[in-house]
Amino acid sequence: METAFVLANVRPGDVFVDVGANIGYFSMLAAQRQPAQVLAIEPVQRTYEVLVHNIRHNGLDGVVSPVNVALGSQTSKVRLVSTRGPKNHVEYAIGGNDHGFEKVEATLTTLDSLLTGPDAPGKVDFIKVDIEGYEYEFLKGGRETIRRFKPMMLMEVEQHRLEKFGVHACDVFGFLAELGYRYLCVREDAIVPAGVLEEDLTRGRDFVFYTAAHKPVY
Repeated sequence: METAFVLANVRPGDVFVDVGANIGYFSMLAAQRQPAQVLAIEPVQRTYEVLVHNIRHNGLDGVVSPVNVALGSQTSKVRLVSTRGPKNHVEYAIGGNDHGFEKVEATLTTLDSLLTGPDAPGKVDFIKVDIEGYEYEFLKGGRETIRRFKPMMLMEVEQHRLEKFGVHACDVFGFLAELGYRYLCVREDAIVPAGVLEEDLTRGRDFVFYTAAHKPVY
């Protein structure tokens, strides 16, 4: 469902930001739609190197720009758990099952900081976010970008991951509602309009957030 949604909603000339790009599946998927630019954000160095290789192997150097940072609500250093798979994540602040996994350090910055400067794109149309429970911190660090451009967002929201950072899913939905966003629930067999949030959280883990500025096709 997520693959079909990205293909249907990234348009020629768009700027697509892939937060938690891993080895680049969604970045290279979006690149098929002739966007102006894809920013592929991947903080784990080992994974980032595979991402760079995949971009070059697919001849997408001129479209997909890899960035080796983590995105959160401040600028600092952060420890990441590296699992040699798609579940790399910021080390849980509260508990978690991180013992025995390799820890690596990465640069932490904000989306607002990343998109400031002469080389930054002049707009953002679509953001995909999958950062294993750190989504609320990402949102706080991207408030101005989100407020300004109102990009469509495809975001993973799982309560059990958020709560390890002391966050409830309601915080994520409330943050975006204050900025004028509505949501769709991505289920295994369909994408459906918002219902009762508590029920939607049990039926899907991915959600589409949107405003009138970027209405989704589904």
